[in-house]
Amino acid sequence: MAERADDARHWARARELFDACVDLDAAQRKRYLLDATAGEPEVRALVERLLATHADLAPTRDDRIARGIDAGVGALWCEAPAGARFGAFRVVRELARGGMGVVYLAERDDGTVAQRVALKLVGSAQFGPASSMRLAREYRMLAALEHPHIARLIDAGTASDGTAYFAMEYVDGAPITRHCDERALPLRARLALFLDVCAAVQYAHAQLVVHRDIKAANVLVRDDGLAKLLDFGIAAPLADASSYLDDASSPGAFLSPHSAAPEQFRPNDRIGVAADVYALGVLLCELAGGSRPIDVDGLDANAAMERVAVTPPRLPSTAIDDAGARRRGADKRKLQRALRGDIDAIVARCLEKDPQRRYASVALLAEDIERHLARRPIAIRAHERGYRARRFVRRHALPVGLGALAAALLVGFVAYGIVTNRELERQRDEARMRERQAVFQRSRAEAVTDFLVGLFRSTTPEQTRGHAVSARELVDRGRASVEGGLAAQPDLKASMLSALSDVYLAFDDLDTAERLARGAAALRDASADAPLRAESLLQLAAIDNRRARPEDALAAIDAAAAAGTEETSLRMRWLATRADALHLLGRDEQSLALLHEGMDLAREAYGGDDPRLLRAAARYANGLRAVGRVDDAQAVLARILPLMRRNLAADDPELAEVLLAMALHARNGGRAAEAEPLAREALEVDQRIYGEHSTQTKRAASALATIVSALGRDTEAAGLFERAIAIDTAIYGADSLQVGMDEFNLGSQLQTIAGRADEALAHLQRGVAIGAKQLPADHINLAIYRLALGASLREQRRHAEADTVLRAALAVFEQKPGPRGRNDNLARGELACNALQADGDAAERPALEAALAVLRDVAPDDAGTHRLEQCLARTASPRLKGR
Repeated sequence: MAERADDARHWARARELFDACVDLDAAQRKRYLLDATAGEPEVRALVERLLATHADLAPTRDDRIARGIDAGVGALWCEAPAGARFGAFRVVRELARGGMGVVYLAERDDGTVAQRVALKLVGSAQFGPASSMRLAREYRMLAALEHPHIARLIDAGTASDGTAYFAMEYVDGAPITRHCDERALPLRARLALFLDVCAAVQYAHAQLVVHRDIKAANVLVRDDGLAKLLDFGIAAPLADASSYLDDASSPGAFLSPHSAAPEQFRPNDRIGVAADVYALGVLLCELAGGSRPIDVDGLDANAAMERVAVTPPRLPSTAIDDAGARRRGADKRKLQRALRGDIDAIVARCLEKDPQRRYASVALLAEDIERHLARRPIAIRAHERGYRARRFVRRHALPVGLGALAAALLVGFVAYGIVTNRELERQRDEARMRERQAVFQRSRAEAVTDFLVGLFRSTTPEQTRGHAVSARELVDRGRASVEGGLAAQPDLKASMLSALSDVYLAFDDLDTAERLARGAAALRDASADAPLRAESLLQLAAIDNRRARPEDALAAIDAAAAAGTEETSLRMRWLATRADALHLLGRDEQSLALLHEGMDLAREAYGGDDPRLLRAAARYANGLRAVGRVDDAQAVLARILPLMRRNLAADDPELAEVLLAMALHARNGGRAAEAEPLAREALEVDQRIYGEHSTQTKRAASALATIVSALGRDTEAAGLFERAIAIDTAIYGADSLQVGMDEFNLGSQLQTIAGRADEALAHLQRGVAIGAKQLPADHINLAIYRLALGASLREQRRHAEADTVLRAALAVFEQKPGPRGRNDNLARGELACNALQADGDAAERPALEAALAVLRDVAPDDAGTHRLEQCLARTASPRLKGR
């Protein structure tokens, strides 16, 4: 074990030294190695061996060789001799070794087309839980990435001996820095290539993948100038981007220390978009200034972490030397002037120690590069006095120069007057601004006061003729007043329409809520206040989500992002609303990533036990449950429930949410008696807030129905589900997704009550019909509805129909098997039982027994498991056809 640990340390040290000296010339490299490896002959031998291999291979592969010296790399290497076949590919020679496998040059050898690929191999011996999960994750991420500047995945599979392989696009090119230097590309050409890299990274982020190892060696540029981003070997989904260190022996074990952000050295920090922004800043510094911003040569991971955390970065204008200027086809002083200002500012913003102070996205970084290339002001310097004027002069040098010549003749005459009057004008302008603000605030207050006074006067006995005015009637009168008035105050009218829309949304009056929200959005559409425009768009998106129109919601959410959602509370609302839309589309992993980001943002912005953080954590727990991580969800809820009881009002909606979620978790864990009081408390809170006839109360009542059903009170449960159908039909319409779910719940409940099988079948058929209209064909909920319907048809001895419906469900479950294989085994068991009952074919019995063997372990108390147990018992004789 000690020998293995020493090997790992030697490889980690060798990686650092290889990165540091690979680009030095031979003499510099020799001197560097002698100094850096004094007393470490084993490490020196490793580095020299890697350098020799690097020299033998194409000079473009240094990035992949560098990946071969990760800590513990030897444990993951998989040997394949020349000529070995993996799928359609034949190995030609080794290219590189990395912490997640070996990469070979391979050729397609199936008689179809000639094709060269980079073949990545990971041996079966490495498939412990963490490695298997990482491998599957990498495959899913790579398969989802289709971009002209990302090396694409061509094929993947598993060989007969268990070796997993990935066939990646083979890029015959040089690292981006070498490509630029060898061709003496000027700064503008380098920035154009950098924008291509930004486009690739931004695309990956849009697919919820953060790269985490962006560096010059991982960006190859072909001879035709096409840049390709490589090596997503340590990339991760944004939902859980800190997990890559779970197998590492020390901070930074899978990092390139020259380009890693400070937070990447800390094992417990979440790694997100900001880490890639930092790495892009390092790459930009190398492309523009010729050197890395912080020197960590010869340092171990801990020392590198400390240096990166505290050392100010060296900016391009101070890093460039004469040789670097020549490699850019420029004079050193002129290049320094070109770099000083915009490029230095952009690099500095990327390399902020605090992730929150960097560019919020790669898109914003790219926009500033594009502005610089167009000689327009960059966003991060817009506040600097005189900056915009200087950029204008550079962009329009000739006309400005001619104008300046004429203006110079007048300067002497007006200078004295300008100096004398400037202070007076400033004071007058400030006074006018204060007066305008005071008038606006006064008029706004007067308008609100008049509105409220008029509203309450409308409730006097003289106006109502003795009729008691309900809260709803009062709100209706206020809405009519706002819609018909305030024409001279559009900003105020928009704010009040928006507030009223939220009220009607709470009333479940979606038509009125949407009309008011659209009115507010129309008034704000021409407003200069971008956050208000974004707020209205997100309000419309939330209504679209309530109406189960996720595609419309996403369009409004994208428009809100374009308007601007940088402010913390608005960004959190954007993340939550988008997560809801993705959940409705069945894209729960992507939804979870956004909820995770929202929780992290709330923690950073508010911290402690702030109610906004608690609500964000509750939403994240819902997301965990949606992807099947129910134990993780329960752990989050258990932590926040006491904090909610202490910090939120007794009738806070989020308290009801958490109570209900914990009740459902207890129910799903077979603890219905524990779940019932939690569900009843949630129902009481929702009734106090929303009244008897609301979606929130309906949802709590439906959950309570499933719990009392588990306690054997089936008739009470069916009554609660019937109530849910009535509420949702009134709110959403008879063909709504919500009613479809209610029909499924009621049908499933009636299946358990003797004598109500016909009613159960009718409700399940209606639930499937609605789901087929409202959901994608491969949506997991639609498959679950079909599973229940298939079971009902089987019990009614309609075997041909049951077979068709069950096979449609199984096709989805085989792609999305659900928690521990429950759904797919229920479907296989139902199909086997259906065939046994229809044909009496004993050959189907092993399939039924195999399905039950799994279900007895993963879902022993499930009603579906009980049905299959009964089927097995009834068909004990293989010729009991139709029983």
